[in-house]
Amino acid sequence: MRIVMIGHKFVPSREGGVEIVVDELATRMAELGHNVTLFNRKRKNYDNFTEYNGCKVEEIFTINKKSLDAVVYAFFATLKIRNRLNMHMK
Repeated sequence: MRIVMIGHKFVPSREGGVEIVVDELATRMAELGHNVTLFNRKRKNYDNFTEYNGCKVEEIFTINKKSLDAVVYAFFATLKIRNRLNMHMK
């Protein structure tokens, strides 16, 4: 199964409960053989990496301003998923 996880800020992280849950679920599903991709919010002061505990990691553009961060990230992450689905449906 192909799984993409959005909505969290950054994995690996212990910033909040959502990040801990996403980390645990994603790595456990990857251990079971699923293809898991984590869409992290792009941050200036974080290391960029493409893999974490068997999961693919991709950074999604966002505006690092509290009032816009989540909305912009969710919009671009959703577009990216939609484009991938369209490519696989053809």
